[in-house]
Amino acid sequence: MKSKTIDNIETQSIYYSSWIWAALHFLVTIPKYQTAKAMAERLNLPLATVSEHLIKLKELGIIHEENGQWKTSHLEIHLPKNSYMISMHHSHWRHKAILDSQNSSSDGLHYSALYTLSKKDYEVLRNQFLKQIDDFAKVVRKSSEEEIVVFATDLFKL
Repeated sequence: MKSKTIDNIETQSIYYSSWIWAALHFLVTIPKYQTAKAMAERLNLPLATVSEHLIKLKELGIIHEENGQWKTSHLEIHLPKNSYMISMHHSHWRHKAILDSQNSSSDGLHYSALYTLSKKDYEVLRNQFLKQIDDFAKVVRKSSEEEIVVFATDLFKL
């Protein structure tokens, strides 16, 4: 099935209202997580919550059900930098990162630092991050769906 982008503002508003929507959308790409029960256990959410979200994602055309298994409808959802929903999207995943950093058994990688540096070096670091993000995307495109992860990074001037 060919990928298409969701441009409908109402659908985007629902999708970006909580981290759960995107998590479920991506989890269905992993074969062992294609049932509501498996997703609920993986995300530590009530089965009823997951089921309600799956039904709504189906109504929105983002996922579909085949023989008791949930599958993606291969929709791409990408927000432009100037979208009014982008800060909400970032906030959800930063909040999840904070929670993960508080879990002593997590193997997550969390790093925060405050630096002073030259304007020139700021641009060097920014460009290195942009290249790294592009390199990550190349790896992800070729990777098989086995695990769901969050990648979030920040570099900004105070």
